[in-house]
Amino acid sequence: MANVVVVGKISNSNPSLWLDLSTIGSRRVEYLVETLSPGVGWIYINQFCSLLSTEWLNTNEHPGVYGIQDFSSNEIISMGEELIALESLDAQVNAAVASLPGVQTKLDTAVEGVLTKYNVGTKVWLGNDVHVYGLLILDGGKYSLYDSNTGLVSTELRSDFKSLVVRLSLNTFVVSEV
Repeated sequence: MANVVVVGKISNSNPSLWLDLSTIGSRRVEYLVETLSPGVGWIYINQFCSLLSTEWLNTNEHPGVYGIQDFSSNEIISMGEELIALESLDAQVNAAVASLPGVQTKLDTAVEGVLTKYNVGTKVWLGNDVHVYGLLILDGGKYSLYDSNTGLVSTELRSDFKSLVVRLSLNTFVVSEV
C-alpha cells in the first residue's frame, strides 16, 4: 500500500490534507492538499500548521509573510507525506523536538521563560490540539508570533505573553534556547 499525495487548489497559507475514502485498503491510498473540501468521499486529516511553524522557526530570515505558497509542489508533497505520519499532537511535538531541536516544556516554565528568561533568538513552537504557532524572542522586550492560518507574523510584547496563552488556550510548548 502506497500513499500518494497530490497538490490541488490552494488559496490560503495553511491548506488541509484530505483522504479519499474510496482508496483505503487499495494499493494506492490517495491524499489531496487543498484549501477547501474536495467533496463527498473525502475526509479531513489535518492542516500543515505544525510543519509550517517548525519551518518558519528554522528559517534564517523569519519572514513576515510565510505559508505553503513558499514551497514547491514537490516540497508540499513531501510535507503531506510527513503530515500523514503526524497523527497526534504527541507525534507533532516529537517532530518539533527533533527538528528545532528543542525540548518539550511545561506551561509555567514556558510562560516564565518568555516573560523574563529566554534570550533573544530563542524559538518556541507552541500550540494545542487544534493549532500550532511559532514564536521567536526578539530584543526590546518583544517576540514575533507566526500564525500559519493567516500566514502573517505579528510583533508582541513579552509582558503580554500570559494573556496570549489564555486567549489561544495554548498548552503545548517546545523550546529551543540559544
